[in-house]
Amino acid sequence: MKEPFEQIAAALDHVASIAERVPDDVVRSSARELQRTFAERGSVEPAVGRLRNSLSRLSGDRQRRATGWKVVTQLDAAIAEQLLPELRRVGFDV
Repeated sequence: MKEPFEQIAAALDHVASIAERVPDDVVRSSARELQRTFAERGSVEPAVGRLRNSLSRLSGDRQRRATGWKVVTQLDAAIAEQLLPELRRVGFDV
């Protein structure tokens, strides 16, 4: 049987690897912060909120849209389809 948080860690690794390709320092640092917070068993809800807010800000930025829209879309999908369901599965309110 897998450790309950193993799937979350895998989803976080995937999200962080995509975030490293996003052309925005705030998004990358938010993803790293979320990973660190989870590893330290801190409160992940605020860290998830910061990542989603930074990604949302970037999605609305027309200048960035041209240079990194595809990777932003991939990151948004990984968060929505992999990370959030795993966090919710174990009881996080995200």
